[in-house]
Amino acid sequence: MRLRSHLIGLVLVAVLPVLVFACAVVTLLAHEQRTSVELGLQGTSRALTAAVDERIASVVTGLNLFAASEDFDTQGLAELHRRATRAVSSEAGWQSISVSRVNGEQLLSTNQPFGTPLPSLADREAFKQVLATGRPAVSGFSVGKLSGVPILVVSVPVMRDGHMRYVLSGSLRLEVLSRVLQAHDLPPEWTSALLDRNATILARSRSPEQFIGRAATPVLAARSRERMEGVFEDVTQEGRPAYGAFTRSKVTGWTVVLGLPASELRGPVHRTFGAVLGGGAALLLVAIVLAIVFGRRIARPMIALSSSATALGQGAVLSPVVSTVTEVADIARALETAARERDRSEATLREANETLDTLHHIGAALSGELDLQRLLQRLTDEATALTGAQFGAYFHTAKNEEGDAFQLFTLSGAPREAFARFGVPRSTELFAVTFRGEGILRLDDVTRDARYGHNPPHQGMPRGHLPVCSYLAVPVSSRTGEVLGGLFFGHSRPGVFTEQHERLMASVAAQAAVAIDNASLYRKAQQAIQLRDDFLSVASHELKTPLTPLRLQLHLLLKKVEASPSGVPAETVVTTIDRMIRQVNRLARLVDELLDVSRIAAGRLELHPEEVELASLVKELAAQLEPERERTGSTLTVHAESPIIGFWDRGRLEQLLTNLISNALKYGAGKPIEVTAAVLDGWVTVRVRDHGIGIAAEDQARIFERFERAVSVRKYGGLGLGLWIVRRIVDALEGRISVESELNTGSCFTVRLPMAPPPTAAH
Repeated sequence: MRLRSHLIGLVLVAVLPVLVFACAVVTLLAHEQRTSVELGLQGTSRALTAAVDERIASVVTGLNLFAASEDFDTQGLAELHRRATRAVSSEAGWQSISVSRVNGEQLLSTNQPFGTPLPSLADREAFKQVLATGRPAVSGFSVGKLSGVPILVVSVPVMRDGHMRYVLSGSLRLEVLSRVLQAHDLPPEWTSALLDRNATILARSRSPEQFIGRAATPVLAARSRERMEGVFEDVTQEGRPAYGAFTRSKVTGWTVVLGLPASELRGPVHRTFGAVLGGGAALLLVAIVLAIVFGRRIARPMIALSSSATALGQGAVLSPVVSTVTEVADIARALETAARERDRSEATLREANETLDTLHHIGAALSGELDLQRLLQRLTDEATALTGAQFGAYFHTAKNEEGDAFQLFTLSGAPREAFARFGVPRSTELFAVTFRGEGILRLDDVTRDARYGHNPPHQGMPRGHLPVCSYLAVPVSSRTGEVLGGLFFGHSRPGVFTEQHERLMASVAAQAAVAIDNASLYRKAQQAIQLRDDFLSVASHELKTPLTPLRLQLHLLLKKVEASPSGVPAETVVTTIDRMIRQVNRLARLVDELLDVSRIAAGRLELHPEEVELASLVKELAAQLEPERERTGSTLTVHAESPIIGFWDRGRLEQLLTNLISNALKYGAGKPIEVTAAVLDGWVTVRVRDHGIGIAAEDQARIFERFERAVSVRKYGGLGLGLWIVRRIVDALEGRISVESELNTGSCFTVRLPMAPPPTAAH
């Protein structure tokens, strides 16, 4: 699309909203005008209603005065007829006055000479209302039975001694109501009307003789029945559209209606809309012509700008562009600036490519190195060179007796001896930011940081420390979020490190974390392989140990049988078989331990809780281990308060206690062994104490690990699985196990088990 078209579109965008806004304003004003007119109509209809009510009230008052007159009781009906006739002739608009009994019988009427038979009024609306309510009533549109002209009837009760004696009625000609409507000075185009309770027209300000007695329009009739007052839009009796307002009287139930022609309300709005649209169209046409003229003036330099942009993309020299339009001149200068920036960007891009090549080189070097020490040294050297630091280091998080400390793994740019005499770095505020993994910390001058210089004894950098001013620290975190260590870089000049160095080191740290994880996994795999080989060697030795004497005993027994045709003495056979059984039992225990290792590793250590009496079980196991006790020369004492009843897996509990007592016999060095069992707060505590070789403090934690021992396998044998299985059984029973021991003093293993069964029967 050409510039000229855009300018025309801009004109349309600018002018059309103004036109729309103007139309909206006109619409709003029209709405406000209509609301104002409706309020005026409504107020006037209320005033007319009050006037009609006042006129009817005056009629009721006159009738009540006549009914209350003493003459009504003292004079005869003929005299009453004469007085009523005079009253009708003196009041304009009155048609007649009549007196009736409560049964509807007319006693007199001014429309007829006295004594003339008169029709009954029992079926008249106002008469029936007076009888029903005992209060004055007003009829709707009706036709006089005697006069035959349209009238309305106002009836009042004549009360004597609290009882209704007569009904006094006055008939008024409907022009009385028309004069009430016409008494208000309404605009000539307005029309007023009065409707009775049946929506029949009683009076009308325009052409009353034509419409009195006719029913109101359906819309007006429906609206007046629904509400006491309101506004509406309808068609008049003459068939012209009109706006109207109505008010229904609470006194008579009649409705006063006011209306004006719709053209009186809509005409000004339509004329205003026409003026706005016409003026808008003319304004729009002028604006389009001006857009075409100015578009031509702008298009020429824009074409020149297009040529300059093409030259910029091709790397050519830009031609100067001259324009009186400020924006075009700005674009021309911007293109010239872009040309200069292009040259700088190309240089930056070349530098970025070199950086990517360096990162790729570092990543390839790190990923191919599985030796952790060489990996970290390579990482430190490459990162130090990449940041331009004078020296860099990698520290690994470690724990010492004083809490967190950081072990120096590698150093670049300075000899390792530069840190040797300063001891292990501590968890200062500056170090903590990195080792908590809070992000990269870059300082133009570390000595000016608020966290610097608050840690004793040096209160800053110790004397002889490498001169650090610029400081950059980068955490190295594993995939799980664990902080593995930190890269630290320093320079003696301030402001050496930049945001680009931060971004580069973030990438290097991510690659380093993966490489360190891989090297750690590789080292763990090597350790696992070595552990497997050691275990297989020990297992082979342990399995052969019972098989060798078993085979020897079998050969000896066979030779004795062959050498003595008459038979081998029973004592010899029993002794030999007893020895073989011990070796078979030892072999079975080794196989059971291996099977338990397999079950525990697969998560299939099943529990079947049942009621167990622990004291009896401990004594029973002590009796079963009596042969082993005799061989070791130890004494075995059991202290258990009976009964101790709990819910445990009997087989696993036997295995747990047998392992602990067997270990005590094995390492007890022939000294006394005590087994105690007691109950406290819903837990049972079992202690197995020996006075043998003991366990060193540094070995007490690892003896519960798989394949771990605190003594020589050559001297004591075993797979290093017994205590590991014991701990797994205790964990499955939701208990706890601990050890207290000193070398050459003995050991005490304490097991605490809940007496209630665990939540699940299998683990």
